[in-house]
Amino acid sequence: MKKLLLIGALTFGLNALGQTNLRYNIDEIKLDSTEMMAYVIDTEEPVTGIVFDLWPNGNLKSERECRNGKKSGVHKKWFEDGSLAGIGMFKDNKMDGVFLRFYEGGQTFEESWVENDLPVCLRRYYPWGQLAYEYKFENGEFVSGSCWDENGEEKECPKE
Repeated sequence: MKKLLLIGALTFGLNALGQTNLRYNIDEIKLDSTEMMAYVIDTEEPVTGIVFDLWPNGNLKSERECRNGKKSGVHKKWFEDGSLAGIGMFKDNKMDGVFLRFYEGGQTFEESWVENDLPVCLRRYYPWGQLAYEYKFENGEFVSGSCWDENGEEKECPKE
């Protein structure tokens, strides 16, 4: 009985501090694209918890952490077969940290580093793992790049 009371008190204490493990299906959420906020449809309260979406086969399609209606924390996406498609971090609705995207076979497709929604570095790979290009940025502006062909030989980067 003491264990049950202790677990109940800890759960109440964590919830009172805002440390919830609430999960919301995307259908329970209203997204306000003007404010870039997510609200619970039933209560009109900003979402604090995890928002998820499912593929028709029941597998997870996406999952993102929200705090006070904003994307903050880990954001993950999956392919329909259940393999990871991408993962990254957000802070107050801004991309912040390392973002990884994958080919369906699990090989890395892209790595990007972002600070406060501005790109720092972007690497893209061929499906067999060979680096295709690396671009570097300062204050969100392109500063340099290196590119490689399918055999790993350095080549001129395309002008975009």
